[in-house]
Amino acid sequence: MIETVPGHTVKDRVKEILPTVRIIRGLFLQASVQRTGNYDKDNGNAEIQIQGAFGSTAQGEVPYKFSATVVRPDVTIMVEFEIAYSAPDLTAWSDPEFVSVFSNNVALMTVYPYLRTKIHELALTVEVPAPLLDVLIIPPDQPAATSD
Repeated sequence: MIETVPGHTVKDRVKEILPTVRIIRGLFLQASVQRTGNYDKDNGNAEIQIQGAFGSTAQGEVPYKFSATVVRPDVTIMVEFEIAYSAPDLTAWSDPEFVSVFSNNVALMTVYPYLRTKIHELALTVEVPAPLLDVLIIPPDQPAATSD
């Protein structure tokens, strides 16, 4: 675990480090859509799952990978996106709690609009109504990303 200033939380540490962190890469790794039936507005509820994983820090990079899967009676959509950051000091990423807080408060919030846009785009390509993805709320006890 990394040492923080007395009275500071890991979230405070993320805020301290954030000005030195830069996005160096963001790219879609995979995207797929499969139409599985006809859209029924009365049965159009979508099951949406977002998962994240933190890769190992190598060559000054801090990679995070997120995937979003939408399953509805008429369509299944999967999108995978990777974002990589650089930081002058990677020591903080050796702490699993820091990884989780950074993931939930920075990485996922950066990636979410890209995931959402791609899901909408893919739905339109198979001529089904785009699934509505609500505002993202992460329960405090459920980390969005875990260490590999």
